[in-house]
Amino acid sequence: MSDRVLSVAVDPQDSARSGLHRTILASLPARFRLAAEANGQVADVVLVSGDRPSWQQRAIEAVASRTSAIVLSGFGAMTAEAVTQVATTAAGAGIITAVDTAYASARTWSDAVPALASSLPGSAVLDSIITAPLPATGVPVATALRTLLVEQLAVLRPLLGEPGTLDVVHAGAREYVLAGPQQELAVTLSGAVCGGGNQLDLALVGAQRRWHARFAVDTLAAPVAISVWDADGERTWPLAYESGHRTAWLRLHGAVGQGARPHPEAAIYTASQLAADLATAQAALSHLPV
Repeated sequence: MSDRVLSVAVDPQDSARSGLHRTILASLPARFRLAAEANGQVADVVLVSGDRPSWQQRAIEAVASRTSAIVLSGFGAMTAEAVTQVATTAAGAGIITAVDTAYASARTWSDAVPALASSLPGSAVLDSIITAPLPATGVPVATALRTLLVEQLAVLRPLLGEPGTLDVVHAGAREYVLAGPQQELAVTLSGAVCGGGNQLDLALVGAQRRWHARFAVDTLAAPVAISVWDADGERTWPLAYESGHRTAWLRLHGAVGQGARPHPEAAIYTASQLAADLATAQAALSHLPV
């Protein structure tokens, strides 16, 4: 991993997301510093808010500036086609495009994935439920639901890979229930915007072993709680009090020196992967208004 301190240009037009990332970057002074707003120098990393309609223009401008990496945060205004274009353009220029997610980058989850993956052959059911509060005024519920599904797919990607077509079991104005195409493993993805907090629960159930993971992101350092039950009783995975957002920045710092194709162990959720998951979400939730 490089010891170089990387400069980061946050998105000045999205104060909420920029504020979150400013807080995280301030906790990593040995690795990142905020770039001056108008000093004429190219920042090493450009943060792009995907909730803003002009996100793609900012991303393309970052590619043209020859930055080292682009971080996409938020999916509200994104489409699979636009993300694919940005990912292709950035890769052609040797620029990393990393995606900030609420859950998928959590260190405890990444550490536990190999153990869960080894349990897949003997498992019968994988069930995931994700919830979020009702969106802010002006944000369509449909946008919030698509974001929830993309977050779910990003978490499940290390276990299931490309999800393929998802069948609609139930579709409502504020919720969905989807079934995956896996033949030997019954996969169910449910999501809802409601009066509760931000949370994702995942259960993997088999005849010999049962796993449960609970992700909560309403605080900056909420750990992922992972437990497994088998013939030896219950065991709890070691907790890591570090948000997935912070872990993602640390992994990005380690990958910047490796160019547009960082080593798989970097565990970065990339723009190309996001484009595939957005396409899946758009197709599965096509009943929702645009």
